[in-house]
Amino acid sequence: MAELGEPRADPGWRPAWQAGPALILPQFAMRRARNQRDLVVALRSVFLSFCLLVVVVGVLGVFLLVAGGDATTPVSPLGATLGVAAIAGMALFAQWRTGTRTIAGDDTLTVVASYYKRFLRRCALAAIILPWAILGGLFSLSVVPLAVGMGLCALSLNLMAPTRDRLLADRATIAEQGSPVDLIEALSTRGASGGPQPKPTSDGRDAPRPSRRTGGAPKKKRKKR
Repeated sequence: MAELGEPRADPGWRPAWQAGPALILPQFAMRRARNQRDLVVALRSVFLSFCLLVVVVGVLGVFLLVAGGDATTPVSPLGATLGVAAIAGMALFAQWRTGTRTIAGDDTLTVVASYYKRFLRRCALAAIILPWAILGGLFSLSVVPLAVGMGLCALSLNLMAPTRDRLLADRATIAEQGSPVDLIEALSTRGASGGPQPKPTSDGRDAPRPSRRTGGAPKKKRKKR
């Protein structure tokens, strides 16, 4: 097991709320997360966007049920509730199994990428419950399947919330697997410490970085005749 030092100070949840309008949809939050320096803040912004999505879907579902009036229902409320609960149970199990997968890698970038992808998969599995909850409520014209689906979706999100205690537990788990990477340190710097550094030249200055277009040395400017 790799030895771990004192973890970096937790940024808290307030910076995650500063994403503002990007929290309206998870796609906006994930797009903003690409430019976020601290990936802990980015994870929490994406998580909050999924939580807000549950609230929006719940309000929309109630509005549709009220608009439905006294129309005939092809499915009984009990049958719809059992169907939504069964689908939510499978999604919860799949999300739990995804959370137990090993985060392999001896370098910072690999660990950060694997952890972030696993987090997004778990968010997607939690969100799968939402459309089925709405369908269950619409087909039965009952708020019970909708409420059950919303509750199980919220439970699924709660099981993967990127709190400080959960990040510390994942940090210890990755260390037990033999990885020398400190998860919290890697997320806080977004793996920047693991990138290659430019080699100094003979005069002590940093060598010029390779050109992104050609992959070789930077092009020299041509002199105008």
